[in-house]
Amino acid sequence: MQSQITKTVTIIFITSSLLFFQSCTKGQTVEERPIIDKKIQKIILGRSIEADTLMINAKNWTIEYIKNPVSGEIYKESKKNKQILSEFGDIYIEKLALSLVKNSDNTLTINLAENLSKTPKNFLIGIKAGENTQNIHILQSRAANYELVNMEVKEIQGTTKIYDSAEECLTVTPPYNTAKETIVNEQAILKNVTSTSEFQSSDILAFDWLDEEDKSINMPEVLNENVIVWNGNIPYKEGVSKTFPYNNPYNLTNHILNNSRKQQVTGSVKYLERSANYTFTIKNATYGNTFNIKGVWKLKIPLSYSIKVSNVN
Repeated sequence: MQSQITKTVTIIFITSSLLFFQSCTKGQTVEERPIIDKKIQKIILGRSIEADTLMINAKNWTIEYIKNPVSGEIYKESKKNKQILSEFGDIYIEKLALSLVKNSDNTLTINLAENLSKTPKNFLIGIKAGENTQNIHILQSRAANYELVNMEVKEIQGTTKIYDSAEECLTVTPPYNTAKETIVNEQAILKNVTSTSEFQSSDILAFDWLDEEDKSINMPEVLNENVIVWNGNIPYKEGVSKTFPYNNPYNLTNHILNNSRKQQVTGSVKYLERSANYTFTIKNATYGNTFNIKGVWKLKIPLSYSIKVSNVN
C-alpha cells in the first residue's frame, strides 16, 4: 500500500514538474545566433587589413550595402557601379580602397589599404540573411608615423635621352655705340634654366605618408658616363619640383662686351632626361605592417651649357 502511494506521489511530482517547465518556457524563444559575431561587429584599427577572413553565420547571405554611417552615402563598386554582392565573387570600392570577397564556405574576406589621410575611414558593411541585416562597422585611422624602409628604382628602358636646347635661355642685347664696356654675367642668360623632378603615382594617397614638416627623400644618384650628374634629397610630392642650378652669379663667368658694335649674348644647355619606375616599401611604425607604393619618377638634369657672343647686323 505504501509503495503504491509512493509511486503515485512520484508520478504526480514528475507530471507537475513537466507542466511547470512547459509553463515557464511557453512564450519564450530560443535566442538566434547573430549573423555576425559580436566581436567583429565593430572593428577599430590604425593599420591596413590584409586578407582577413570572417565567418558569416548563415548559409544564404548577401552584402547589401557599404555605406557611411554619418552621411548615409552608399559606396558603389568602382567599375561595375554595383553596391550589392549576392553571388560568390568580389567587389571593390575605390573610394575606400576596400576589397570584399564572398567565399563559397560562408566567409567574407576583407582587404583594406592603409589609411594615410588624417580623416578616419568610417563605413558599414551590411550583411543580410533572410529578413535580418546586421552591420560590420569599420573605423580606420592613420597611424602616428610611417617610415621608408626600402626603395627600388629601375630606369625605364628607352627613356633616357641627351639633347641641346636654348628654350630656357635668355638673350641679352647690351646697348651699343657707347664708350663704356658692358659686363654680362652668365646668370642673366641662364637664370631660368631648371632641373626638374616629377613623381607620378596612381596609388591612393601615395604622397601622404610623409610628415607635412618634411616632404623630402633621398633618391639614388644618377650617372652619365660613370659620372654622378645628380644626387641628394628631393621633394617627394605629386607633380613637378624645380631647382635653378645657374641662379648664383658668383659661380658664373662675366663676359665683357665692346659697345662699339651691336652684339647679343645667347646660351644653350645640354640636358639629360630619363624616367624610372619606383617602388617604396613603407612601414607603419606603430603596428609594424608594411605596404608598397609604386610610381614613375621623371628627371630633367642640365649637364652643361655654352654661351655665345655674336654680332648683330
